[in-house]
Amino acid sequence: MATSELVTPEILHAEFAALRSDVRAEFQAFRADMYRAFWIQGASIVAIIGAVVALVKLL
Repeated sequence: MATSELVTPEILHAEFAALRSDVRAEFQAFRADMYRAFWIQGASIVAIIGAVVALVKLL
């Protein structure tokens, strides 16, 4: 077995740190997308309720 195939603790630590960084970045992007979707849905619900209230007042 060649020594170049062995994984040292330093290499393993660096790989896990890079993976952790990637996962955090992906989660932050997902979280931002979810907040944006919730705001759009909330605004839509408020607009629909406003339209219904306006229609009821006209009747």
